[in-house]
Amino acid sequence: MSTPAALQHDTDVHISRENQKKINTFAIRNGWMEELTVELKAKQNDLKNLEDAEAEIMLQDDTSSVPIFIGESYVHFNQDKASEVVEELMKRTKEEISSLESKIDEVRREMSSLKSELYSKFGDNINLENEED
Repeated sequence: MSTPAALQHDTDVHISRENQKKINTFAIRNGWMEELTVELKAKQNDLKNLEDAEAEIMLQDDTSSVPIFIGESYVHFNQDKASEVVEELMKRTKEEISSLESKIDEVRREMSSLKSELYSKFGDNINLENEED
């Protein structure tokens, strides 16, 4: 038994070019967010490792050489110079973390704005949620 044409619902959603651009922008920003989040976690891990290295340097005696991994090799420093190098690396890493957090906040705000605008237009006909959300 077929359903009368008057009772059939239009399941096609018509998307204007402008709205398609917004959907595409959201998808691109979502990809950026994932990349930035991975990079942020790596930098936070680097900072933790540098903090651990700083503590290890303090435990060394004054006469020992301290190897620091720079680039693809270890460079040996005396304790004072090693402390300076690690402090500089920590400072740089903290700045990078701060910059990444700012970028993530900016992308998150833009995505939120696009999401609310697109959901208000398309309701349940669009899904902008990540699978892990």
